[in-house]
Amino acid sequence: MEQVSRMEQEERTLPGLLRLLSERLRCSLLLEETGRHRILATWPPEATETAGNKAKAGDAVSADTVLALREKRYRLRLTTAADRRMDEAELSAALEIVRLYILIWDQACMEEDQEALVRAIIKNDRVRLLEAGRKLGFDFRKPKDLWILRMDRQEEENLLMCSETQWMALLQNTLDFFRESPRMALAARYDRSILVFADSMPYAELEEGLEEEWIKRLDEGARLYTFRGIASPAEVRKASWMVCQYETILEKIYRERIVFSGYDLHFAEICKMVLENGGDKAGGSDSLVACLREEEGGELLRTLETYYLDAEGNSQKTGEILFMHNNTVKYRLHKIRQKLGVDITKMPTNYNIYLALALERLAKVLNEKKF
Repeated sequence: MEQVSRMEQEERTLPGLLRLLSERLRCSLLLEETGRHRILATWPPEATETAGNKAKAGDAVSADTVLALREKRYRLRLTTAADRRMDEAELSAALEIVRLYILIWDQACMEEDQEALVRAIIKNDRVRLLEAGRKLGFDFRKPKDLWILRMDRQEEENLLMCSETQWMALLQNTLDFFRESPRMALAARYDRSILVFADSMPYAELEEGLEEEWIKRLDEGARLYTFRGIASPAEVRKASWMVCQYETILEKIYRERIVFSGYDLHFAEICKMVLENGGDKAGGSDSLVACLREEEGGELLRTLETYYLDAEGNSQKTGEILFMHNNTVKYRLHKIRQKLGVDITKMPTNYNIYLALALERLAKVLNEKKF
């Protein structure tokens, strides 16, 4: 291991490793991925299956060892002169070095292929998409779940000096999380996003809480966008575009949330269109909630905003956000129902109020040209 650690960077390859072991053990080596019958490296370079033929003739002795790593199987063949006996301790150490190197090498190749796949999808490079997809066993014939991980814009300014380190840590945390989960996923960074793909599950409830558990393990300021049933590269590009276009609007509407869906992005698109077309820009929000603006110093409007947009219709969570007892929240909601003269929990009234409250928040920042 000490000799391996002293190898020059350009020598740290599979052939370079086998050369080092060959000199130490005085044997020739051949490493093969058995599933694909693909020879990964040999040393000396001419050490192929002819070594096995010599062994059969009695000129040499060969020993095969199978390594099973990350659902792949590798065969390491060592061939030495018939009159030389291999030292068992040295042989075990050599196998451990090869095993460790394969783990690192295989991971590096996989990450490179995943980056190539994501880049090909976003750039609409069909040739490279097919090539990377074939290596990874990835295609869109089976629908995918897509997660796009972004950093809060306020945090991005702090990433400028050490952005690569931050993003690498974020990607590594993501990969580690999915290795521990029952979902098989691939992930790669593209620009200021990390894209994660996994085969869609038949029932969404089977992975309930997955995003929340994942986001807890990430740095503060991370936001997650989820898309189900992605069936083509074009849908991935559309999802990525939607996130870039409307993430700022979602940050303004939902101050407490960090996990969003494609439906949330479509809602942000609607809000932006309404405001840009002059709806509720001058006179405030919809008439259903405009009358709440002056009631109790605006506290009723703030309670209703929090209830709908931040607490997702949960009075207990509304109280936690506003540092208010649950009974106080329920009392205020009752007063709001009386003031508006409608049931705020039933469609289509509750959708109209929901939209009006979102527009109310967005109207306050429209002139700041944040989006």
